[in-house]
Order: sequence, then structure tokens, then C-alpha cells
Amino acid sequence: MGICAVNLDDLLDRTVAAHGDRPALIDGCTGETWSYARAVRAAALVAARLSSLGVGPGDRVLVRSFTCLPAVLACWAVWRLGAVLVPVDPNWPPYLLDPIMEKAAPRIALHAGDAAPGGPSVSLADPDGLPGPTFREWLGAERDEAAAGPCKVPETAPGAILFTSGSTGLPKGVVLSRGALARSAGLVVDTFGWCEHDRFLNLGELHAMSGLRNTCLAPAACGAAAILTPPSARAHVFGVQACLQEYRATGLGTGPALVRMVLKLKDRLQPEVWRTPRMVLCTGGALAAADAAAFQAWTGRPLINYYGLTETAGICIAHTSVSAEAADGSLGRPVGARCRILDRGGRELPPMEAGELVISGPNLMLGYLGRPDLTAEVMDDAGFHTGDQARALPDGRVELVGRLRNAIKTSLTDLLFPEEVEAALEDHPGLIDAAAVGIPSQTEGDRLVAFLVTRQVEEHPRRFTGEVHQFLRDRLGPGRLPNAYRFIACIPRLAGGKIDRMALLREANHDQA
Repeated sequence: MGICAVNLDDLLDRTVAAHGDRPALIDGCTGETWSYARAVRAAALVAARLSSLGVGPGDRVLVRSFTCLPAVLACWAVWRLGAVLVPVDPNWPPYLLDPIMEKAAPRIALHAGDAAPGGPSVSLADPDGLPGPTFREWLGAERDEAAAGPCKVPETAPGAILFTSGSTGLPKGVVLSRGALARSAGLVVDTFGWCEHDRFLNLGELHAMSGLRNTCLAPAACGAAAILTPPSARAHVFGVQACLQEYRATGLGTGPALVRMVLKLKDRLQPEVWRTPRMVLCTGGALAAADAAAFQAWTGRPLINYYGLTETAGICIAHTSVSAEAADGSLGRPVGARCRILDRGGRELPPMEAGELVISGPNLMLGYLGRPDLTAEVMDDAGFHTGDQARALPDGRVELVGRLRNAIKTSLTDLLFPEEVEAALEDHPGLIDAAAVGIPSQTEGDRLVAFLVTRQVEEHPRRFTGEVHQFLRDRLGPGRLPNAYRFIACIPRLAGGKIDRMALLREANHDQA
């Protein structure tokens, strides 16, 4: 069932009509499997309760929760009422959450409570933070409640506000229309060939576009099941392996970081388990062609790369499930969008010339919440300026070069992309993971600091970093090397697996203090 012309208020009821008895949500906390008929009925009950508390079309409902069954029901309920979903990271500290609460001004806030018998609950709180009944108490009162029917809202109306992960500063609220959310889900289903027999495990959380769409929307678009497991079960490669084995997932959504970790630790993993999914979708960063090829060779399953930003409602460039180019190092070809490479003057560049990737199409954000100035900086008649450096290949594929906003300027005024250094460090046999961050300087060129996660504690760290430095020199040349190296237990990452460069910057500045 395609949904490109279906609004969010129609999606679930159409899915129930076509796939009512099929599994919808597999609850990893309780072991229960909820059918679409049962799950949509429960979401309609939650919607009725929210409506009784004054939530209606256009109102904002903040959901602060890990991916779990009550949280998915909350998302469905919010959309059923024509309200605007505001999912946020439950791990965000007050200095991030407080300004978001003030800016979003939700009518109701739903938050993850302590683990309850049978799994986590999500408690209701009014804007003043007063606690209320849990979702399970709501569902227990189903016999006393009339389920809420879908509210007809234009597809151009806001459907969600997703706060960007803040890798380069305080999060910005990206306002996405209901139509953009639905079309993004349809693109995933159509591009990757999802069907009602799929059971999809997505490692991202609901506050990230890939986590929200691949859990709450894309499965419902075709009658597939979403596997919901606690964060602790998805926190490391062995936990993911256990989830794949237990729930027999036919699809896995992840990022390049997990792919690299699998390849580093494959001697300790079970290859037959990683062959369970018929496809692995990878997004959230540059995927090295060598990593994709090695993963596919080890698992015998396609590793499918796709590209999208929150501001583009996720997917806008992708390989397909049948593409033989999945391990070619490119992002694939545009899907549901127009992609152009422009120079600083706005001129479209010919194939093989690098410039800024600019996206246009119907799925672009409505704007940044309360920030028309920031919106105007990145959106114009040409489309959304991604800040990514890319080039178009002659056959229409797009190749990512680096992140313009991550680039640092050396003392010789050359631009250096941390991604270049990170890609080279991935090949070092003594490293499990690595990242690089630029430290701005007002008096001299920016300094590049590389963070290293090693296989074991190094007895002679200075000697080891010297070896790493020479390793990079052989690959990058003398002018593109880190100024310093730091050992770290693990690379901090954001939703979707992106490197948390702000956390690394704080770490680097702390070391200098």
C-alpha cells in the first residue's frame, strides 16, 4: 500500500483494513506482539484521553521517551488528533531540554517513567510537570472510553517538530508537515521494497527522523511489524546480535558506526545471525565503500546506503534494494527530490566538480521553529542548502566529500574535513573507533584533534600515537594530519549514530584547560 497521497489521519485505519490481524508492534519489554487492530484501537483510546485533556488540531504534544510500545502509541494518538508531535531525547540534560520546552510550548508533555511491571510506562504531565496516569492505566480503562476517530487535517499542516541533535550547537526545531512525514515513509517502502512480511529493527530513537519514520510510519505503510527493544539491548553490537536472533528481524536500520564495529569484532560474532535480515539500511554518515563491500561479503546480505537530513524529512538520496552499486562509496541517486551541486555563487556545477549539495522537493521542512532568520540562511528559491560538500557523478549518483560546517581551516588556509581523517583512521588495525574535531583559533589555523578508541590499553601511548600519525601521513600526506591525539573509552554519538562533535569539542577544551 503506497501512502504518497494519504494523510497521517488515514494511514492507520487503512492499514487496519488491509492488515488488521498482522503483527504491528513486537514489544521487547513484555514479549507481547500487538496486531494492527489492537494497537490502533489502543492509540485511539490514548487519543481520546488526550482530547479530554484539551489536545486538539495544531496543539503540540511533547514525548520524551525511548522507543517503546507506549511511546509509539502516543505518536499515533497525537497524529490521530491532528496535533503536532514533539519527540525529544530522554537523555538530554536540563540545559538542552529547558529551552526546548520553552520554545515548543507543548500543551501536554508525555515522559518515560520508571520501569513498571511488564515494561516501561509513559506518564502524563501537564505543562507544569504534574504527574498523571500511566499509559497502562489508560489502556486498562478501555471499556469505559470511546475511541477517538481520526481528525481530518490538511497535509500541509505541521505534523512533527524534530529538534536537530545539536552536533554543532543548541538544537533547532525542524517543523515538518504531515504530508512530508507520510511521503517520507512511502519513499522508504517503495525504494527498499518493504512488505507486510517484514519485521524491522531500527536502532535509532524516536526523536531522530530515521527512528520515528522507520518505527512509527514506514512499517504501517505496508503492514510490516516494528520491533521495539530497550536501549540497553541496542547499545552495543552484541546486544544488536541478540535482538536479531531473538526477534528474527528481516530488516535492520543502523549507521556506519555499527557497520565498522561489526567488521572490527566479526571474529567474536555469529555470522549466521547477521544473515537473518534480508537487508540492512545504513544512514547518518558517510559509508566507506570498503566497509560496505566487506560487510556484504561477510553477511551475504545487501547493505543499502541512503542519505537524508531532518530538514528534508529524511531520505532524499539512496541506493535501492536491488542495486549492484550499494558498495560503490556513493550515496546513490535522488529519490523523491531534486539534488544539485552548486558553487558559492549559486551556479550548478557539472559532474565531478565538488560544491554544496542543495535539495529541493515537496518534503522540505516548513522552517525552523521560531527562527525565520535561520530558515532564511539555509532555504531559498534553490531549495535547502545542506552544508554538505558533494559531487555528482556522470551517471546521476551523488558522492559525499565532506561536511562544509565541519571543515576546519589550517594555518595555510586549506580546508580540511575531519571525515577524511576519520575515514583513514578506520583502516588502522589497532583501532576500534575514531573521530576528529577541529578547535577554532583566532590567532592561527584551527587545530585538529583525533580521538582514538583502541582494542586494548596501550602500554606506550606515545609510541602508538606516533605509529598512527605515520599511518595517516602515508595516506593523507603531511598537510592533512591531526595536531594532537587523545585516547577515549568510546566515541560519543547522537541519534542515528552521528558523532557528537560538541561533546568531543568539550572534551578537547577540557584537556587544554
